[in-house]
Amino acid sequence: MTSLPNHLSSYTPCPSNKKISTADGSMMTVAGQGEVQISSSITLKNVLHIPKLFISLISIKKLIQDLSCNAIFYDNMCVLQDKYSGRTIGHARQWNDLYYLKHQNLPPDMHNINAFSFDSITTNREKVFLHHCRLGHPSFRVIKLLFPPFLLN
Repeated sequence: MTSLPNHLSSYTPCPSNKKISTADGSMMTVAGQGEVQISSSITLKNVLHIPKLFISLISIKKLIQDLSCNAIFYDNMCVLQDKYSGRTIGHARQWNDLYYLKHQNLPPDMHNINAFSFDSITTNREKVFLHHCRLGHPSFRVIKLLFPPFLLN
């Protein structure tokens, strides 16, 4: 779900009586739906356009079904892996009890809500997990050989 219609391709308007229920029990009208290209390997289908929504949300269940992937949750991040090849296809960073998926196709002024770059990582533990994911999930023994300063403690 998103309030940003410019991120949707193949946009189809919805009837004005289509609504969703929010966590607080209120109802919001669905204006339309389409696809969102997150990265070259992630395309979200049937994304709802809800103008009054203040943050874009993704259903993990729908994501792993549509993409045939696994979601692996760590203390402060989530890694999306292709179910068959094990290849990493996406990352999400945990912040304030939510996971923010890196969105390569957002305009530059929107990257502040999808921050997951090496510069935004502050702890050595986060850096270790990032390198672990980026390098195809080598053992931590290999990470220790490649990046000894991150594993001092």
